[in-house]
Order: sequence, then C-alpha cells, then structure tokens
Amino acid sequence: MKKWLILSLACMFCLSAYGCGGAGSSPDSASDSSASGSDSSSSISDEPGIVDVPYGERIPQPEDYLLDGFDFGKGGFTESEFYICNTRWGYNNNGVKGENVGFTDDGIAVLKAYGDLTDNPNYKRSGACLLSRQYLGPGLIEVAMKVMPRLGGCTAIWPFYNGTNEETGEYQYQEMDIEIPAGADAENAATFEKVMNTNYASDWREDAGGAVRSTKTETLTPANDGAWHKYSIRWETSPHPRIRYYVDGVLTSDTDDSPDGYKAVSDADAPLQIGVWFPDGWAGDRDFDEAYTLVDWVTYRPYDQPYRKSRQPETQTGVYHISLYPLNPIDPGEINYISNGDFTSTSDTDQTGAEKYAWGGDFSPELVVDDGKGGKALKLSSGQKATQTITGVYGKARTDDAAFGSASYFYEYAFTGTFAAEGGCKAAVTIEFLDKNGAVIPGSAQSLELSGNSQMNLKVQSADGSQAMRVTLRVEEGSGTFTDLKMAFTGLKQS
Repeated sequence: MKKWLILSLACMFCLSAYGCGGAGSSPDSASDSSASGSDSSSSISDEPGIVDVPYGERIPQPEDYLLDGFDFGKGGFTESEFYICNTRWGYNNNGVKGENVGFTDDGIAVLKAYGDLTDNPNYKRSGACLLSRQYLGPGLIEVAMKVMPRLGGCTAIWPFYNGTNEETGEYQYQEMDIEIPAGADAENAATFEKVMNTNYASDWREDAGGAVRSTKTETLTPANDGAWHKYSIRWETSPHPRIRYYVDGVLTSDTDDSPDGYKAVSDADAPLQIGVWFPDGWAGDRDFDEAYTLVDWVTYRPYDQPYRKSRQPETQTGVYHISLYPLNPIDPGEINYISNGDFTSTSDTDQTGAEKYAWGGDFSPELVVDDGKGGKALKLSSGQKATQTITGVYGKARTDDAAFGSASYFYEYAFTGTFAAEGGCKAAVTIEFLDKNGAVIPGSAQSLELSGNSQMNLKVQSADGSQAMRVTLRVEEGSGTFTDLKMAFTGLKQS
C-alpha cells in the first residue's frame, strides 16, 4: 500500500458536539486541518509504523504488543475479549444490535450496518459494536480494519467512559474518537476523503464543564477505497497530557491540554469501543440497504504513566448475553452498491416513517412484476426510466498538489444484471458520475445499449471530482424488464 501523506497545515482545534456514545448529535463546528508530523515534545519513542503493503492485502499484526485477548482468532468472540453491544444512543436510529455481529473463518470481525433502504423496519439505521472488557489506560491503541463504505453510517474507534471516578466518586466523561466519514458541517458534506478526530474530557468539577477538540484531515485516498487501513490512538498523560491520532502510521491530529485548564485530554482509563452506528444526519444520507465494517485485529501497548481509575460496573449493561454470541463463521459476501437490485423489497419508508424508495425517476411499485423464475423484475415501457444515486464515490486527478504531489486515484466498479426485451425493444443503462453539487461531470457518462435479452456487464471508472454516481435504466421503444442488478466495487486505480 502507498504511504499516506497529510496536508502540511497547522492543526486547528475548536468546539464540536460530534462524538460517539452520547457525545452529542449536532456540531457547532469542526476545523478542516492536518498535522505536520512534528514529535519533538514526546517522551516516548513509539511512533506507529508506516503501513506499506500491496493494495488489498491484510496488514501484518504487530507481535510485540500486549494483546490481552484483542486478537479475534478463528474461534470468534469469547467474553474474555469483547462484549458484543446491544444498546442504543443518539437519535433517530435503531441502535447497535448483537445479531449484527459475526466473524469469518479467517478471524475477521464483521460489523453489519443497515440503512434506510433495507426491507426490515426493525433493522433500519442499525449497526454493530464491540466493547472491550479491559479498561485501557495511557498507551498506543491500533486497529486494522475496512470501514463500512456507505455514507449515512459512521465507523468509529473510541475509548469512552461516562460514569464516576473510582477514588473520588466524582462524575467524569471522556472519549477519544476516530470517526469516518468526517461529518458534515455548514460548509462541507460528509466525506470519506477526511478522517475526523475528536477528544473530550470533563473537568471533573460540576461547575466547570469540559473541553472538546475536533479536527478533520484529508488523507491520500478516501477511507472507503477498499483497502485495509491501520488507525492508531497514542495517548499520554505524562509528562505532558497529549493525544495523537494516525492513519496508516501518519499523524492526522495532535492535541494536548488547553491553556485555560479545561481538559481535552483524559487522565482516566476507559473501555475501548469499535463499531458502526447511525448519527442523526451528520454522516450523510442513509441511502443504502446493507453493508459492513471489517475488523482484522486490535492491539494495545500500555505506557507506564499515571492515570485515574474509572469505576467499573459490577454487571455490564447494554450488551448481548454470552449465550447469544455467534459460534459459527459467516461469509459476509460482496457489498452490492445498488439497493433493491432484485426489486423484491417492499420497503417504502425510512426509519422515521418518511417515504423513501431505492429507485427514482418513473419508478413505482406498480412497475414491479414477476420475472417468471420466482423472483421480481422492473418493467419499463417506452419513454420510462428508473434512477438510483450512489454516494461516497470518489475520483481525483492530482498533478502538483502541495501535499500529495501527483497521487491521483479513481474508483472502479462492475455493473451486472439481466435484461429481458419484449418485441422490438430499445433500451439502455447509463452510469454518470456527479460532482459535489450533484451535477453530471462532463464526459463521465458510460452506457450499455440493449436491444434483446442480455446479461448486462459494464465496467466503469469514476471521474476527476466524483462524489457520487447515478445509474439510469431507460426504455426508449417497446418494453423490457430489468432484474438482479448489482454494482460491485472492483478496486482503486492509482497513479
């Protein structure tokens, strides 16, 4: 894998209400930023290693870390490693469900996420989350994973505690967040092109409140580029409180105690959470049916530094019972970026009950017919079309970028499906790429002409400036049916 580069601008910090597990839902603001990589004030020589493996290959797990059961292994989960969460936070979602967690036969955790377009209303806007039984103090936390690649859900890694101090009994709240995609604000839409790092620590005095620091940093390629990435949190309490965040070993954010004394750096231990969940809007529209986050491994290297002890519950709440933990591996399958591509879904509302269909244009449920093989198909007649927009699709042609040089990238996809013509039908499938304003990028349209029964197959590549793509099914003359439509992400083209 390529080495990551980060924009060499000064880090800026500001108040933000972003966060997982109750940190808030509507941001005031969050600064676009990046870090220079300076490490002169550190007392520990413990930089996360730069990731340099071929695209698509798994990242080797460090052997010299204290693992403490954070390796998933082929046996799946045991209660000594992670709890599987079964709870809810935030607004307008269905929480994180224990049944959305699984594991593969080669030891990868699967955290499923269901958007507004899934058929089962009880699963719309539901995700999955793991919670470490061990409370982690200062140290280096690293996670190798592939993020859930659809906008609307947030993949996150966050040590988090909301309770009381073991020694004093005083209230404390703290978290350190790696959140992807970077959330929307007044000027920018949610995007996988940036990682969001936020940390919060209460001041431990009821009259003082706490401090929040949040940054958004552009990375060389977007997080949903199909590659494994390593995300790191390096937390120190002495001699100078400091938290640093990394992607693939490159610094993305650096924060320490603010001058006014309000702490943005925690000094108390907390359990680690890893999951995918649905914020109330800031992660983008939830216009997909099913996708997942993959977690390969988690490591933790503790530092010999002072910290306060958080009070641990005698009985952990909000978790799945051990008897319900998955015992057998699963094959999560390939993510289909087209929602309701087989037209069997009867869903017509989002999680809040508002009307929402996977397809637009002239689509209506009355156009869905039996395909003669026990399934369903969409029948279009002369002049009719059906459209679907897929977000989180990127392409960027760089030439002399100050931070990234000429490191260009483009997303590649394969569209497949079945078309059945009736009589002298004339039809087409067109795929166009859209910019940040939703306009079609000139020259980006790629089409497949159809005149008879066909097994459709169209390979496409994103254009410079892509943020989304639109699929249009069109019948110009006669009538025909479309079914079994799939859009698979096939790779990242880099230069």
